[in-house]
Amino acid sequence: RPECTLSAIERAIEAGATATEVDVRTSRDGQLFILHDATLERTTNGKGPGSNLTLAELQELDAGSWFDSKYRGERIPSLIEVAQACYGRIDLLLDLKEQGDDYDRQVAKVILQHGEHGRTIVGVRSIAQAKRFRELLPKAKQLALIPNVESIEGFANAGVDTIRLWPRWLKDGDAPVRRVRATGKLLHLNGTVGELRETRELLK
Repeated sequence: RPECTLSAIERAIEAGATATEVDVRTSRDGQLFILHDATLERTTNGKGPGSNLTLAELQELDAGSWFDSKYRGERIPSLIEVAQACYGRIDLLLDLKEQGDDYDRQVAKVILQHGEHGRTIVGVRSIAQAKRFRELLPKAKQLALIPNVESIEGFANAGVDTIRLWPRWLKDGDAPVRRVRATGKLLHLNGTVGELRETRELLK
């Protein structure tokens, strides 16, 4: 399904996935919307940064035709729509693409009002963000989207539940995996294509 759309979430639920992941950004009028890239060209018929448009303008775009013509008219969803679609059905993983107190508080407010606090996984990108969300959404799990291997222990000490490693960090051996294990935190290995061959290599 076209990524970061409600049809992708419905397919994840249908397939029996335990969680679905979305990327959270802020529109020009301060609303939270879902888009992986900072710009619109790859996955919509829009142009330029998504943050330059209001939510209403973003939702006029076609976010499905790039994937397949049968998804023409698929819209960019708001975080509120995503939280409501997942409620009672699937865990929601939020990849937080921005930083700052106001942004974090707005994300937390949407989850508390429209989502399931205890079935939310917050993908934090800084130690400050991890600490802030421990207060804003204490029942939520946290996935540390760490910038480099050197930051494993810092994020672990900030109280995250799981630490993500990229496969490219393991080319010289499994020392990063051992470091995550030593912290007592769970390990998340980020694949790129989702093929069985890739999964087997990551497990190995």
